[in-house]
Amino acid sequence: MEGSIAEKIAVELEKISKALENIPTQGFMRQLLIIYLKERTGLGKGKIEAVLDGIAEFTKELQKEFQTGEVQNR
Repeated sequence: MEGSIAEKIAVELEKISKALENIPTQGFMRQLLIIYLKERTGLGKGKIEAVLDGIAEFTKELQKEFQTGEVQNR
């Protein structure tokens, strides 16, 4: 079974979230990413930080939902 669209989206968001978490540990500071995105998009620092934080929070919520769903389906 290939999985639902929601499951596929959750997997992809988890990859993005993990990549964002690994940035500081790989020597590429989060602030540098924010500055880069600010220059590329013209968005303010606060908005970019909110989006990055939102991606991480959304991923956590999806993970909780799938874990709860898996437990209920057993």
